[in-house]
Amino acid sequence: MSLAGLLEIADREFQAIQDADRELNSRAESLISAGELQTVEITPGALKAYLDKRIGLMVACQIFLMTGLLAYYFDSVLVH
Repeated sequence: MSLAGLLEIADREFQAIQDADRELNSRAESLISAGELQTVEITPGALKAYLDKRIGLMVACQIFLMTGLLAYYFDSVLVH
């Protein structure tokens, strides 16, 4: 198989991972909004959605800053 073929396969696999991550975050946000916290998988995106809903953006940013997750938070805000 050629290098171009391998790169194409890798690109598809990374796209599938990104799509699955986007779906997971979307599902978590929907469940959190509905108050169905028992079924939410705990991920940085789910934590962000929960903190935004419960305590607001400014406090969530402070928590993310203290825990080292601030880069993830802003990455998710800028990407979506």
